[in-house]
Amino acid sequence: MRIFLTVLVLIFSLQSWTKADDIRDFEIEGMSIGDSLLDFFSEEKINSSYQIKYENDKYYKIEILSDDFKNYEIIGVYIKTNDKNYKILTIVGHIFFENNIEKCLNKKNNIEKEITKLFKEENSNSGKFSPEFDKKTTYYQKNYWLKSGNVISVTCYDWSSSIEKEKGWTDNLAVEIYKKEIADFIINVTKQKNF
Repeated sequence: MRIFLTVLVLIFSLQSWTKADDIRDFEIEGMSIGDSLLDFFSEEKINSSYQIKYENDKYYKIEILSDDFKNYEIIGVYIKTNDKNYKILTIVGHIFFENNIEKCLNKKNNIEKEITKLFKEENSNSGKFSPEFDKKTTYYQKNYWLKSGNVISVTCYDWSSSIEKEKGWTDNLAVEIYKKEIADFIINVTKQKNF
C-alpha cells in the first residue's frame, strides 16, 4: 500500500459539480460530507483500513483503497472519534502522478477552473510551498475559504526523492472538502507537528 501524508488537500469528481450551494452537494466517489461511511463500506472494511490518529484524539482519518473507485485511487475521510455512525466530516480523494508533476498540475488547473466558476465571490489563496521537514519537497496548493468557514483545497505534491524512498510516498493530486471544524483541527495539528 502506498502511504503518504495528506495536509489540507482534496480531489473532486468533476461530474458532481453542478451549481452547488454548499459543500454537502459535492461528491467524491458518490460520498458527501454528512453521509455515513457505513452506507458505502462495511464496518470491517472501515476498521481494517489505514488510520491516522492524532495526539488530540477528537478526530481521526481513515484512508480507504477500493477497486470500485472510478476516479480516485484512495479516499480519505475524517471521522469524530467514537462516532458509531462514521459520519463523514471531511472527504479527500487522491490520484497518484508518479514522477509526473506536469500532468498533476494540468489536472489541478482544470479542477480549479471548475471550482472558481462555482465560488466566484469566495476568498482564495494559492502558492508554491515546501514543508518544514523537507525543503526539497514542493507542493502547489490553492485554498478556497467559503463564507460558511468550510474549505476546499486542491494540491499537487512533488515529493523529494529522499521522502519517496524513506516514507514510500508518491507524487499525487489531492482535492479536499473540509468542514470548518476539521479545517481548524488540521491547521492546529500541522502547526504543532510541522506538517
